[in-house]
Amino acid sequence: SATGSVDCIPCGVNTYSTATTAIALDTCSPCPTNTLSAVGSLLRTNCTCQAGYTGADGTACIPCDAGTFKASTGSGLCTPCGVDTYSSNVAAVTCTRCPTNWISAERSNSFGGCIPGCAAGMYYDFVSNVCIACLAGTFKGFKDSGIRTVCQSCGASKYSVAGANACSSTCPAGSYSIVGMIACVTCPAGKYSSAGASVCINCLQGKYSSLEGTRFCTS
Repeated sequence: SATGSVDCIPCGVNTYSTATTAIALDTCSPCPTNTLSAVGSLLRTNCTCQAGYTGADGTACIPCDAGTFKASTGSGLCTPCGVDTYSSNVAAVTCTRCPTNWISAERSNSFGGCIPGCAAGMYYDFVSNVCIACLAGTFKGFKDSGIRTVCQSCGASKYSVAGANACSSTCPAGSYSIVGMIACVTCPAGKYSSAGASVCINCLQGKYSSLEGTRFCTS
């Protein structure tokens, strides 16, 4: 600064100076490429990476690759875009979410990485290219994420209606269900079952059940 009582002027943003008794603005050095610094920075290491860029403090920073992002300033690493998101540009500060009912794998670097995906209780039909309700006797308990998944058969002694995201609990005594059945089936007369059965059992010789849905046979 000029002689006299004038205050010293701090270096501006995105510059720094390690000099003392500086008398000219050109002693303030510009920060390296793609870095930032506050007013009055004293050290080169006060220059840190912009959001979307990565590198050590005080060095030129490089942009995050497409498919990754970095939301904050500083020397942190770029983070891969999560499932169901993408970033098509380098130096991204955030990832873009795929449209509703579309999915993508981690680190997707374009909208082309988004493909149709289906909600719980539905599966993707490659013929019609739409989501379709799981068939009765099957289920899918979660939304697709990253990859398309198929509906699973309900286990023996359980059942489901179309579009189910879970199978109903075990069939009560006097009924049964085999793998993939729509509902529990009542045991016919002359047979019985306990809870959770996958088949009805014939009454033993000397016993009978005259009604449907019997839990045990009578002597």
